[in-house]
Amino acid sequence: MSKQTFPEWLASLPGAPTPSQAAEAAQLPRPTLLRHAERERTTAENAIAIARAYGVAPADALVEMGFLEANEVNASDKLAVREALERADWSEIFDEITKRVNASPMFEGDFELSLDSPVHIPEPADLEEKRARREAGVEKQFKGANWRDNPKPGHDGYAADSSPREPQMGDDGYHDGP
Repeated sequence: MSKQTFPEWLASLPGAPTPSQAAEAAQLPRPTLLRHAERERTTAENAIAIARAYGVAPADALVEMGFLEANEVNASDKLAVREALERADWSEIFDEITKRVNASPMFEGDFELSLDSPVHIPEPADLEEKRARREAGVEKQFKGANWRDNPKPGHDGYAADSSPREPQMGDDGYHDGP
């Protein structure tokens, strides 16, 4: 897509407004937009205000007039998808999952996921124990290790001990051999 001048972009808007009409619709100063039309360029802020006034995506306006590259807008597409997912209800999400699974070459047969079809997700056998520990504030300190819950024999479960500190070099009572 080639970069459009400000007057060309105005002509592409719904109703092909004149600079004066665009100024009124976007509540911008008319003399400013007339001057911008003569120079064939405007500011990004004005383009955004006019795009909003005419129901056009501001990002598209910025790309069409060369303020942004098309690939720079893709990041906002991802944000829009996230926002749409947050607004979608469960049935819409389930419909999309069903459509994608059924279109996938990795799946044979017809898959259906809906609010009407019960889905059983088994609970882990130790779920109640995990809940009780979490509510009591007991967390395992290291992934994969359960030394705090099941200490080794002779180990009190704590990393530090309360035995007296051994004398170090320079302390009274220090010696470095028998």
